Amino acid sequence: MSETVRTWRHIPQRYNLLGSKCLNCGSVFFPKRIVCPQCRRKGKLEDIKFKGKGKIHSYSVIHAPSNEFKNIAPYVVAI
Repeated sequence: MSETVRTWRHIPQRYNLLGSKCLNCGSVFFPKRIVCPQCRRKGKLEDIKFKGKGKIHSYSVIHAPSNEFKNIAPYVVAI
């Protein structure tokens, strides 16, 4: 396996949609949060893996990214 493929596979967010769920109020967030913005209770969030189904309302393919994202271009941003 090439080094690029190995590196790509070691980043779980590449293959999964990962978020957080508040164990206090049940709210679900993407991207992951460290504090629930609904009930503001720290330390009550758990990591979750979304099922991979949903509805895309709009998307854009970024070919000329900012410096922070130039190593992963082109990439897709969806709403």
